[in-house]
Amino acid sequence: MKSGEVMFLTSADIRSLLTPDDCIAAVEDAFRAHGEGRLHPPGVLSAHGDRGAFHIKTASYGKYFVAKTNANLSCSARIRVRLSRARAIA
Repeated sequence: MKSGEVMFLTSADIRSLLTPDDCIAAVEDAFRAHGEGRLHPPGVLSAHGDRGAFHIKTASYGKYFVAKTNANLSCSARIRVRLSRARAIA
């Protein structure tokens, strides 16, 4: 991977790289560091609309930066199709 490139991992990628015990240890360490004031405060951005909301959550830990996005939308099939198309283009 070249400097400046972004890596996107699928669920299968993550399962092949991490064990449940690795994840538990990392989460415990991150919460401990946060509780001890050794981390920058995490950031949250929410955008609300008529049919739901999008959220982006960010955090940094040492040399790592992480961003998680999710959508809380109504069960409209029309919206799901739009999201699938956006995902395929991105």
